[in-house]
Amino acid sequence: MGFNDATKRDIGYSGGMNRIITQRELRNDSASVLRDVQSGQTITVTRNVTPVAELRPIPPRRFVPRVAIANAAHDRTRPPGRMSPPFLR
Repeated sequence: MGFNDATKRDIGYSGGMNRIITQRELRNDSASVLRDVQSGQTITVTRNVTPVAELRPIPPRRFVPRVAIANAAHDRTRPPGRMSPPFLR
């Protein structure tokens, strides 16, 4: 199902990275749609030409070692100019 220019304007289609698909397309081709989302594309899902959902990638989580968190917390609680205990150097 194609969308005319007025419909694209009504649902906020910008022509950039945002793709519009129907509910039926999502149901019939969900694996491909999710691959596209995982690769960074944002997809708007419509039902009867009305946007009902937006599928977008979730940013990857960053691993921060426990030692880095402990050191950052220790540095915040220590008054300026005071040296760390020898076991933390």
